[in-house]
Amino acid sequence: MRYPPGMRKSVRSSRPHPVRNLGGTFAVRRDLLRPIHRFVMTGVDLPVEYADILMELFGARHLGWTEPESCGEGFVRFQTLLDSLVHDAGMFSRRIAALEKAGFLETRKAHQVPGMMLEGLHRNTQVARITPAGRRKIAPVWRRYKKVAERISVRASPAQLDAHYEVIQLFREEIRREWPTATELKDQRRRNLTKAPEHA
Repeated sequence: MRYPPGMRKSVRSSRPHPVRNLGGTFAVRRDLLRPIHRFVMTGVDLPVEYADILMELFGARHLGWTEPESCGEGFVRFQTLLDSLVHDAGMFSRRIAALEKAGFLETRKAHQVPGMMLEGLHRNTQVARITPAGRRKIAPVWRRYKKVAERISVRASPAQLDAHYEVIQLFREEIRREWPTATELKDQRRRNLTKAPEHA
C-alpha cells in the first residue's frame, strides 16, 4: 500500500484518513490498464476508447445495466453515454460516427424510435444502440474482463468484496451529490422548472 507523504503505515488512528482509500482507487485504475491492454483487448482491433463506448451500449442493451440506462429499445441518449465513459471522452462524436460507419452501433433521434420513453427528452435528442455486429465485436472483451475480475479477486472473501462495493457506492453517491454529471444537472433543472410555482 502506498501512503501519501507524511503518512506512515505504522501510524494508527481510530479513523484512517480516507485519502488512502481515494488514492488507492486511482492506483487500482492505473494498474488495471495493464491487464486491459495486454489481455482484455487482445485481438479486438479497436482502440480502448472505442471499445469503452461499445461496452457501455452492450451493457445497457444486453446485460440490464442501469448505468448507462436505456431510454427504450436498448437505446441510450448521447449525454448519458458520455457521462458513463471510463476512458478519454474526447472526440466522442467522431468515435460514434466511426463505430456507426463500421456497423457496430446505430444512432437516431429519440422521436424516430418506436416505444421510446420521451418523457423528459427533447424529441430530437440523439440516441445510440449497439448492433448485432457490435455485440459480436465486444462480447469477447466482456468475457475476458470478467476473467480479470475473478483473477484479481481470488484472495478476497465475499465479505470483503461486499464491503468494498459498499464503500465505492458511498464514494460515488457523495461525489455525485457535490459534483453531478451533466445529465444529472439537466434533469435537476428540468425538475425545478416543473416544480416552479405559477405567479398570478
